[in-house]
Amino acid sequence: MEKNFLSLIKTRRSVWAYKSEPVPSKALDAVLEAGTYAPTGGGHQSPTIIAITDPKYRREIFDSESGKNLLREWKLTETLRGVGAIALGYPVQEVGQPTAHKQNYIVRIICGKEGKHADQ
Repeated sequence: MEKNFLSLIKTRRSVWAYKSEPVPSKALDAVLEAGTYAPTGGGHQSPTIIAITDPKYRREIFDSESGKNLLREWKLTETLRGVGAIALGYPVQEVGQPTAHKQNYIVRIICGKEGKHADQ
């Protein structure tokens, strides 16, 4: 499951439709564990990761009354707000090759002594 980080970034593709086949629990657990290592601002570890695998619940909006009821049912505070999401699944069709990057994608602003990059 582990891969070189740059390789993962460079080969990542957008997926717009997923198969109904569920992701195995072991794979989901690995992704959830990785999420616990994300920076949390001051090391407070204030986020709560909620893994919703039931499509019925995924459609609920937490700011709605039914969403607040779900939070109460799960014994979570009603003040939780969704700030990030990740879709995990298998694409319905093969993902394509990467498109060429635009020219001038990166613009370097050189800082430091005499207009040289710090490591020069």
